[in-house]
Amino acid sequence: MSKKKVGQIATAILLSCMGCFAHADVLSLPEVLNEPSVAANHPEKGYLLSVVRAGDRLVAVGESGRVILSDDSGKTWRQAEVPVNVLLTQVRFATAKEGWAIGHLGVVLHTADGGDNWDVQLDGVKVAQLFVEQAQREISQKGDQDEDATKALHQADFLLQDGPDKPFLTMRVEDAQRITIFGAFGMALRSLDGGKTWLPLQTKNFNPGSLHYYGSASLGGHDLVVGEQGLLIRRLDSGIYQSMDQPYSGTFFGVIMSDGVSVAFGLRGNAVRSLDQGESWQQIETGTSASIQGGLALKDGRIILLAENGQIVMGSQHSDNFHALDRQLAPAAEAIQISDDQLLLVGPSGVQTLSLSAGESAQ
Repeated sequence: MSKKKVGQIATAILLSCMGCFAHADVLSLPEVLNEPSVAANHPEKGYLLSVVRAGDRLVAVGESGRVILSDDSGKTWRQAEVPVNVLLTQVRFATAKEGWAIGHLGVVLHTADGGDNWDVQLDGVKVAQLFVEQAQREISQKGDQDEDATKALHQADFLLQDGPDKPFLTMRVEDAQRITIFGAFGMALRSLDGGKTWLPLQTKNFNPGSLHYYGSASLGGHDLVVGEQGLLIRRLDSGIYQSMDQPYSGTFFGVIMSDGVSVAFGLRGNAVRSLDQGESWQQIETGTSASIQGGLALKDGRIILLAENGQIVMGSQHSDNFHALDRQLAPAAEAIQISDDQLLLVGPSGVQTLSLSAGESAQ
């Protein structure tokens, strides 16, 4: 029997098994995807990873499906009703009412009422099935001898065999219809109808190694996505993603963008900066050797970086050096500016606030 014939038979068997697998009990939902988030007495003191503004409301997410809401700039918080009990990693809103939260086990949640109530749009089982369906389409169109189609098939098989445990870690919400989500092992999906349907992104041109995505940012139609092993991707005006050269080969955990400057940051205090919308990048000195988990561009143009040891460093857009603030907080994952002088931060210890004027030190 020829090698080609053997390959065709093997592919047919694998596709057949995938079709059965997609409906088998082994792909039944983990219990935490059918359990609601547990109410807490002080939800703002729990493990939180992301915070965003939804109109006049603040919305933060974190452990065990927790979503908390504040309508008084963070003075008081209440917990929303959420139908899953998994770690949520990021929350973003398109309008004051329409928002999405992503997390572990391939969860994508949607709200249409500003965060009071949430519905599940995706989970790891559905995600695996989407990749299987795409792989089947590619094999049907290109044949089993096509290298890209075969690779896509193997990756889909990996998702199925490994189970629905892959997290989504960052996303881009362009408006109430267009959402792109990124996660571990190069997973990326896009919706053009508000999350009703999703299609996997073709990533072979900008992430052929299926590296993890960790952070993203957008400004004025320009998008940046970062991840492990120096992965830094820019979305062009055409909508195509392109991998960019930059001087750091380690992991990036996040990226921030403001008018005229972009900063990507990651392991051991490393950061790179672009002054031309991501065309070119230079390494900068952050003043810390701790890994940087979060960052924020302030209204006045300054940049704040949040290190894993609780250290907070600040620099101007065009400064080659950052300096430490003399106030050190508990480690924070994300921050939002709630007034000219005050930041609200979320992290493993919950919600914190920082007064910029009280915390700044001399260079």
